[in-house]
Amino acid sequence: MSHYHLIKINLKRVKVGLNYKKLKLNISESNVALDLNRFSEPKNVSLNAKKKALSIGYLFNNDDYLYLINSNQESDNQTFNCYEFSSIILGFCDSADLQITSTNPKYESLGDNVITISGLTESIGLGYLKNLQQLLVGINII
Repeated sequence: MSHYHLIKINLKRVKVGLNYKKLKLNISESNVALDLNRFSEPKNVSLNAKKKALSIGYLFNNDDYLYLINSNQESDNQTFNCYEFSSIILGFCDSADLQITSTNPKYESLGDNVITISGLTESIGLGYLKNLQQLLVGINII
């Protein structure tokens, strides 16, 4: 049984490429809005993220392309007022079995939430594309 029920993915992407002789440069930016619900708490784990990528490569012939890629992705902060594990729900939602409170000032920014997640990733990789008579095969090492 799946723990997720996907509602909607909205992806917007812009890509610009430049070729000079056998060198290729690509710059892209994408925005993704993921509406995702789970059957357990937190039930709504929707996410908005923005990704920027830059790749530079060399076209050995019409069939072989080797490239380096660097990308950064940042997502909006996510806050959850409940979390469920082993059938126990912690937090401040109506279905919570336990509530957690703290007088430690470092947790004041959570308010009535039990967790806040912020996401930022950077990837550096090496890729290879091979065109096999109209069939494109690729390998990415990140």
